[in-house]
Amino acid sequence: MTINDYYTYQRQSRTSDQKYPIDNKGFIKFAVNIDIEHWDEEMEELRRKVPDLLRFDSDKDAMQYLKQKIKGVNLPQVYLKVDGAWTGGHEEHSRLRAINFNHGPEGCYWYTIHVKYATMVR
Repeated sequence: MTINDYYTYQRQSRTSDQKYPIDNKGFIKFAVNIDIEHWDEEMEELRRKVPDLLRFDSDKDAMQYLKQKIKGVNLPQVYLKVDGAWTGGHEEHSRLRAINFNHGPEGCYWYTIHVKYATMVR
C-alpha cells in the first residue's frame, strides 16, 4: 500500500464504523512509527518543504552530529490515522523536536504542557 492508497482509504473510512481498529478489509486505522526512509517521493517532499533548522538531513540540524541514523530521531517516521483516532499525551524521543502535519480536511487541536506540570499527566 502506498501513501496515496492509504490517503484514499482514510477518506473512504470517514463514513465507516470508528469503533474498531481494523476494518473488514484488514486495513488498520491507526499506525505509528512507520519508517519512511525508503519512501523516496515523500522524503524528497519533506526535503523541499521543511525548513533547514528542522529538516532531518540539513547541515543546520543538530542531529547531524549523531554517528548513526536513528529512526524517529534523525530519520523521519510517520503516524497514519483516520478520523476519530488520536494520540495520547506523550514526550518525544529524548525530548527532541517533532513536526506534526494535519492534512485535514478538518482542523485539529494541539496542546502543550509546561515542563513543571509534566509529571501530573504521565
